[in-house]
Amino acid sequence: MKFTTLLALFATATAVAACGDDTKKNTSEGTLVTENDFESTAGWGVDPAALSREQAHSGTYSIFIDPSREFSLTYENALGQLSPQKFKKIRLSAWVYLQSPKGNGSLGIQITDPAQGNKAVSGEGIGLADVVKKYNTWVQVSKDMVLPDNITSANHLKVFLWRGMATQAIYVDDIRISILE
Repeated sequence: MKFTTLLALFATATAVAACGDDTKKNTSEGTLVTENDFESTAGWGVDPAALSREQAHSGTYSIFIDPSREFSLTYENALGQLSPQKFKKIRLSAWVYLQSPKGNGSLGIQITDPAQGNKAVSGEGIGLADVVKKYNTWVQVSKDMVLPDNITSANHLKVFLWRGMATQAIYVDDIRISILE
């Protein structure tokens, strides 16, 4: 009888562990919304040619831009899917790899309104040439963005790498988006 009870408890514990926890994780850097090392591209589009094996901070893949690619894969999600409550501030952090100061692209953060043809409501970015001073190595970058008061749960958050004036490839890996408040 004891063996049957222990077996039932083990099966229940295993089933609960396998289901996982769908809640957002609270960290010292706020409530984690998403993170991606690009070994899986869930939420980031479906273009396998937009992934690179040339450089990776962790794993095998990273996203990139180069003179022939204006934008990287883009993360997009409705604000209401990220949190049931309205939030005011997010943090974007990532690891970037620039080959030289000519890597003056941007890691962009944009809030759009799908009801108005994806019109930009707000946007900021991390100008990579402004913050990265070491080349041919991975450097962590981060930016906090205060969201405007007029955003709604139907607005979308987009995160992407933009080439801008970069004349060489830029790689980004291990992106994290967190809600700060």
